[in-house]
Amino acid sequence: MSDLRVHELRHSGASLMHAQATPLHVVSEVLGHTSIAITKDVYGHLMEGDRRSAAEAMSRALFGG
Repeated sequence: MSDLRVHELRHSGASLMHAQATPLHVVSEVLGHTSIAITKDVYGHLMEGDRRSAAEAMSRALFGG
């Protein structure tokens, strides 16, 4: 078993908060980022599923189904 680094623990924490639908500004505050933009830049890849879900919701609203 390899040793975990602090960075990996922070990333895991951010991932878990995101999975629990914690607002991005709260994740940013918990991580101690000076700007929500930093959080979005570093952890934005976690939000791809959110964008997909939003697009699907818009499609259902506009076209039914």
